[in-house]
Amino acid sequence: PEHGMMKGKIRMKKSEDGRVFAVKTVKPVDEEGAEAVFLKKEEARIRRAEKSRQKKLHGVE
Repeated sequence: PEHGMMKGKIRMKKSEDGRVFAVKTVKPVDEEGAEAVFLKKEEARIRRAEKSRQKKLHGVE
């Protein structure tokens, strides 16, 4: 069955006894929402690349 485009996130949480588990949230999204997710991901990639370049220029590893 075709479900269309989805957006989601995964959050890590701790239980009361100290164990870790993941909470996955998935929601349907239209073309406009999918474009927003893509742009957000692309901007994050560019910021990471810039940060990496700055570290290399200043000799920080």
